[in-house]
Amino acid sequence: MIQLRNLITEASDKPTLDSNTGLIYYFDIPFTSEDVTELMNGSKSILNAKFTSNRQFEIQPMVFIKDKVNGGNHTFSVSQLAILGAFYNKNKNSVASRKDF
Repeated sequence: MIQLRNLITEASDKPTLDSNTGLIYYFDIPFTSEDVTELMNGSKSILNAKFTSNRQFEIQPMVFIKDKVNGGNHTFSVSQLAILGAFYNKNKNSVASRKDF
């Protein structure tokens, strides 16, 4: 039951684009164009790591993000990063750059 609840929660949380600032907000964390690009590029090696099959453990790679300015944090799953990446690719011409701030 816990897994189903997590999937439902994960599916209901979608990134949004703030039309005033141009920032992408995902789990209340603001991302600029450079932030998303760095996150996607930096997480590839972690998320694509190969692990030996094991009967006891299921290894699920994740990426922890902590917003040092606004205080938010979130542990992103592989599927959440894919959602963020797809959202960014769809909206990249509207996403603000760090130099805009």
